[in-house]
Amino acid sequence: MAGNALTRYLASTKNIVGSVLGLGAAAVTVPTHLAGDWWPAAVVGLYAVGAAVAPGARGRGGLATGTQATQALIVDLRTDLQRLVDQTDRSANRLPEEGYLAFHRVVAVLRDILQRAEQLATSPDDLHVVQRTVRDYLPTSLQAYLNLPASYAREADGGEGRTPAEELTHQMQVLEQRLGSVQSAIYAGDAQTLTDQGRFLEEKFHHDGPTGGRGISLGD
Repeated sequence: MAGNALTRYLASTKNIVGSVLGLGAAAVTVPTHLAGDWWPAAVVGLYAVGAAVAPGARGRGGLATGTQATQALIVDLRTDLQRLVDQTDRSANRLPEEGYLAFHRVVAVLRDILQRAEQLATSPDDLHVVQRTVRDYLPTSLQAYLNLPASYAREADGGEGRTPAEELTHQMQVLEQRLGSVQSAIYAGDAQTLTDQGRFLEEKFHHDGPTGGRGISLGD
């Protein structure tokens, strides 16, 4: 444990910056005798200053690491979703038409949501819903239906006054509605971002425009 910690510190930005400053101090003070017999103190002092001001690993990488993990999860979810679509398409002749079409509507919403990794990274609750839908809710509903004999699935009363075929369609519609809420929240966030940008531009160019004696600069 201590060895791993030492290895991480030696490779850290704090150690690198401190070492550069310390070596620089040695290069200046030793040949010139600028610090006299106190040159070791100057080297250590500058090393300490460099290590203190350099960003630590958490400050530099904590947020990025979390975002990268979310992006990796989303890539995996896209792969899992496509695998589920391929499996379901191979069994399309065993599924009720309305349920099959509803399944593909759910898939279309999921694909749209999964294209928005940045928004999902800031909404863990929505990401959880998407993840469970792809890896649990959808495959469980589909497999439960496919496990039934075809004649029973289309005709028997599966409970709640619905046949299994109708129940599958109902479950796809419930998922479509829930994911539609996630999709709407993402769109609302995008709309708010656009509104905020509009306010920023109004304030900036109303203040900096021709009446303010300053033109628009692409560099601002």
